[in-house]
Amino acid sequence: MIPPTRTPRPPAGAPRFNPWPYSLVAFFVVAITGIATLVTIAVTHRSELVATDYYDQEMRFQKRVDQVKRTQPWEGRIAVGYLAGSGVQIHLPREHAALGASGTASLYRPSAEDDDRSIQLALDAEGSQVLPLRDLAGGLWKVRLQWKVADDEFFAERNLVVPSVGGTAH
Repeated sequence: MIPPTRTPRPPAGAPRFNPWPYSLVAFFVVAITGIATLVTIAVTHRSELVATDYYDQEMRFQKRVDQVKRTQPWEGRIAVGYLAGSGVQIHLPREHAALGASGTASLYRPSAEDDDRSIQLALDAEGSQVLPLRDLAGGLWKVRLQWKVADDEFFAERNLVVPSVGGTAH
């Protein structure tokens, strides 16, 4: 049988190694370095959350919200469609046309900014207008209608899919 070995004890007057002071110092060094790094990042980070014309932007946004709310009772009577060979047909409420509605129809093509167009509204007595846009490229278009009746402004947006000539969208 092998006798158990004992670890030798340091002499009575020799200091023993205690890791706690070193651990505490290391902890504080890491914590202070981390805080200093975060402060440096925060100070040098460009945070442009608010535009210089924030108030004007907010007013324009609120105006658009008001226009959309004002349009809600008329939603079922607003339509946009593509007429092959003729262009884009727009229908607004007949009551608005009778009161002399004026405004614009903006056609926005998400895939090609250069194709965007804006046309003045000239509604007939029934509230309809055909925009003579026979050369629209095939694909998705967003039609934004903005019109005014007396002192009330209205806004509606519709998606329009124009069939591609030859089966491919540009």
